[in-house]
Amino acid sequence: MKKGWPLWLAGTVGVLLPGAVAAQNNVYCFQANVLGTLAEFVIAAPTREGAQLATGAALAEIGRLDCVLSSYRPDSELCRLNLAREMQVSPDLFAVLSQAEELQKSSGGAFSARMGGVEALWRAADTRPPDAAALRRAVRSAQQQPFLDHASRVVGRPEGLVFSVDALAKGYIVDRALDAARGTGVPGGLMIDIGGDLRCHGSPGFQQSWHVGLADARLPFVNAPIVTQVKLGNQAIATSGRGVRDRIIGGTAYGTTLSPHSGMPVTAHLAASVVAPTAAQADSLATALLVMPPEQGLQLAAQSGAQARITQADGAVWTTADWADLEAGPSPQPLGRTAGLTSVADKLSLRPSGWVSDWALQVYYEAFIDLGNRASDYRSPYLVMWISDKAGRPVRTLIIIGKDPEYQRDNHIWWTLYGSRAQKMVEVRSGPTSLSGRYPTYWPGFDDSYSAVAPGEYLLNIETSRERGGHTFRSMPVTIGRKAFQYDIKPTADMGAIKLVFGKQP
Repeated sequence: MKKGWPLWLAGTVGVLLPGAVAAQNNVYCFQANVLGTLAEFVIAAPTREGAQLATGAALAEIGRLDCVLSSYRPDSELCRLNLAREMQVSPDLFAVLSQAEELQKSSGGAFSARMGGVEALWRAADTRPPDAAALRRAVRSAQQQPFLDHASRVVGRPEGLVFSVDALAKGYIVDRALDAARGTGVPGGLMIDIGGDLRCHGSPGFQQSWHVGLADARLPFVNAPIVTQVKLGNQAIATSGRGVRDRIIGGTAYGTTLSPHSGMPVTAHLAASVVAPTAAQADSLATALLVMPPEQGLQLAAQSGAQARITQADGAVWTTADWADLEAGPSPQPLGRTAGLTSVADKLSLRPSGWVSDWALQVYYEAFIDLGNRASDYRSPYLVMWISDKAGRPVRTLIIIGKDPEYQRDNHIWWTLYGSRAQKMVEVRSGPTSLSGRYPTYWPGFDDSYSAVAPGEYLLNIETSRERGGHTFRSMPVTIGRKAFQYDIKPTADMGAIKLVFGKQP
């Protein structure tokens, strides 16, 4: 990784790596698609080889535990348990189930790892929510008490109860992956982030703590601005809530966190972020706090030795008493796929003159998956989307997919327009090249400096390139005025489907 620029890592949270690094270590960043999401590894080490060794050990541990804890792999140990009435399980699965049962008791039932049957009903829903009677039956089944024998690690499962440990397992996997990386002897700091569950160890080298940004929970877009930063040492953070993973059923968005009491998606809170000693604890507490009334949730977090921040549906924010001690203040760089400043978030709440209140241009990009081309030389494209005025002058870059500047230079139209700013924007704002994924972004009428722009004629530009050749460019006119619109851009061999919506933002 080049020195000199901050790096915001993509996801629910972003990690800020300021420019200078300690002389004895460089900072390396690696990415991988695991567990159906993006994993990012930031490692301070003397050599790239040492950082790669640590990352490889972490990935091996992630793969091992996926075979134990996955709800989606029919050959996983968890799925085998869900077919048995009684079974001796591995230490890892027993540890996760034990922690889940303990939190179910301490949270008054707000957390549950027995919701597999309820979750299955929601996953199967298409045009309307699950049948109310079926949902009640699934909730009653989930409220049955399993048997866990700590001496033998035997688990007894009542008929109809289906374990689902996702709300704790991802954090547990982060913890074990970090232990595996540390076991390689890497001397510097480590940070592992799997889909927003993040744990740090040591320090990055250039400062005493890791700075982690939290995105505005009110905006379900990957480029939502950061509203605050927290400082982490040997700690973890996880955020649960509404957002880009919401289920769309019959045209309505439903959150994926379900109340164990009713089986319905939670609606009172938009997001809960928890800082705790381990990622498993942060992950599970964040889920529980989404379900609980804010006062009770914050009390549970404090009693558990954690700090928490809850954003309610009306925008009100609740925090534990010592949360302010974690805050690092606004970022010095208002850039990044999820980056921004508290002041930027405030500015974005003020609509540009002439724009309809609460309207924005929304761009929904779904990454292209070439299922018929999985050859060894196939690479997903690097992609940039940006807004320009009708003369072609750049106004705002919306999203950058693919972090390596060497290949983003092949998006030569965008790179040339931005000149000396281009490499900085790639390093600071870039998201991953992904074989699959959804990237909902929005443009509320501000340029790259967060200055308001007037309504009028603009161009949405989409440019892609591949590591081993191939380049595409599209430019489509959009009229920002008082008339709403919606239309689709069909996918091509190098570019996924695009939906454009101008109107009231979610």
